[in-house]
Amino acid sequence: MGEKVERVEDRLADFTRDKRILILSLMALIVGAISAVVAYVLVWLIAGCTFVMVTAKHDGAHCWEKH
Repeated sequence: MGEKVERVEDRLADFTRDKRILILSLMALIVGAISAVVAYVLVWLIAGCTFVMVTAKHDGAHCWEKH
């Protein structure tokens, strides 16, 4: 029984790392950086659209009225 327990412990203690982990980490960093840039651009666009809508000059007519 001691031999079987030893084999199970060896199998469970396998924490070897290879270059695939580094590649996955690099891919995750790239995706995270791109997502951060996209989020920043979207917030900038929302702020710009809000600014334009709030400060736009209107001629007093509502969009649903006939001109």
